[in-house]
Amino acid sequence: MKPSSIEEALHTLYRGQANVAVTASSVGVSTQEMKERLRDHILLNPIDPDLWQLDVQVSWPYIT
Repeated sequence: MKPSSIEEALHTLYRGQANVAVTASSVGVSTQEMKERLRDHILLNPIDPDLWQLDVQVSWPYIT
């Protein structure tokens, strides 16, 4: 899926669902600029350290 804007691209990158270089070329900016924008986006939107506690799906490898 090609992002339609830089903001959408940053959101996709922030969630770890895309490659920085590929996403940068798809929205028409340099890789360096995308890295800088992503760094700024991450600083403005820190991850909640307790967020993992909301994860209820079992992930691989699951040992019984």
